Amino acid sequence: FDAVVDVWRKDSIVMMSSPGWISAQLYHGVGSHVLTNVSAWESAAQLKAAFQSKEFQDILPLYPDGTVCYPQLERKIAVPGICEA
Repeated sequence: FDAVVDVWRKDSIVMMSSPGWISAQLYHGVGSHVLTNVSAWESAAQLKAAFQSKEFQDILPLYPDGTVCYPQLERKIAVPGICEA
């Protein structure tokens, strides 16, 4: 757990310096080992460029064996009376 968070900190520093980065937040599942990174970007193209950067790619092998990642793009939706898009 701590090793994954340490590498996430390193890759987040790279992402934060990338054009289009807005914010990031790491969540830890209560009673589990699941970590969820929620990041906001100005555009999918800027996120893709950051993911493909040499600086980011050089950090990925530092994650401990067995670390699994499921990158996914999300879009906010409005639910009337509950939340705005």
